Amino acid sequence: MLCFVLSLPLIGEFNSTTADRYRKADKPILKVYLQVDWGVNFRHMQYYINRLRDVANKNKDALLVVVADVDKNANEMEALNRESFIHSLHFIYFC
Repeated sequence: MLCFVLSLPLIGEFNSTTADRYRKADKPILKVYLQVDWGVNFRHMQYYINRLRDVANKNKDALLVVVADVDKNANEMEALNRESFIHSLHFIYFC
């Protein structure tokens, strides 16, 4: 019998394609909400990934670290009352 273990990146993107894999991992998820743009704004993304790498390495057995697009996760953000935060701040949510 073959058994496949789903591998997750140290820091990944939480989106509709990856959400189930992260939820099934049965670990707390640290989500950093920002404008995810791997094309035009690659340097912006690398800046955040580099800062999150240290947190992810130190806690890789305890939690998952992901970035999530603010616009694509608008419903989730509304449930977290995004309006109470200054729009220019990046929102970090631990679930």
